[in-house]
Amino acid sequence: MTVTTHTGTTKRINKETRVDLLSDLIDLHRLPGESLASFRDRLIDNYINKGSSTYGGLVNAINRELDLDAQTTGILIDVNRDINGYPINANAGLEITPKYLTLYSNHDSGTVLGQYNLLDRFDSYFISDLITNINSTSLFSVVLFNITDYYRKSSHLEQISSKKLALRQPLQSGTRLQRLTVPKDNNFVTGKLVFEPDMGIETEVSVAPTSTNEFKVDRNNKIFWIYRPIDGRVTYWYQQFPLLIRYSPISIQTFKDNEYIDIITEQVTDGDGGTVDGIPTVDGADQINELLAVVPMSWGE
Repeated sequence: MTVTTHTGTTKRINKETRVDLLSDLIDLHRLPGESLASFRDRLIDNYINKGSSTYGGLVNAINRELDLDAQTTGILIDVNRDINGYPINANAGLEITPKYLTLYSNHDSGTVLGQYNLLDRFDSYFISDLITNINSTSLFSVVLFNITDYYRKSSHLEQISSKKLALRQPLQSGTRLQRLTVPKDNNFVTGKLVFEPDMGIETEVSVAPTSTNEFKVDRNNKIFWIYRPIDGRVTYWYQQFPLLIRYSPISIQTFKDNEYIDIITEQVTDGDGGTVDGIPTVDGADQINELLAVVPMSWGE
């Protein structure tokens, strides 16, 4: 009996499935050696965590293309509340930029409770240090959310603010006492809604308003009342907590951001005692050279 033999190396070929056909419609393709289960999850993620030109949208798209799971990891931060679930300080706020995490005792007026440099190894370079610092305040509490590695860099936290803008919300027309649904229920900070200056509404009252510059937040019925015959739409700011601040291995920066320039250049003291940008740091030089390799420009433009 003759036995036929074959010598050489085997090659794995992914068989095209319905998942591949669906993914072709949105220009999503398998990564080298990616399993069907992983590919299916990334396809579903495309509709849950949508990509866009915003900061969050870019993080969504880049993480998905690289098969990095950063949608359900981060820190969960909330304001401290009373026994009824209402914030002890309804004006408390938070903001994260490329360089700092800032806590406000009054976000509207800009009163800073504490500020942590996300690049400072002795202050908040690691998420575990950041959590310790935030929990030491009287207004905020924070916990890890699905992060098992306590030593991930906090500089990769999502850039976010607790101050939210509600754009062009519709108002009822034809009546003097207006009523509009509040954006969040009493699990979130409503606090003092801040209207655009041209609205002429700024004072919150505990009963139905009686003058044109007053409004009332009815937390139980999830509405607020405005004593002014406004037709059309209204724009206002409000505070929102708790916040899930995602951690991502992807950090998105812009060279137009002054904080980012501080990060990639050495900070030196000038003759007047002020701080100015010096030569690029080691990390900054790496990033500049990488950009110059793919973008036709000169450093300094």
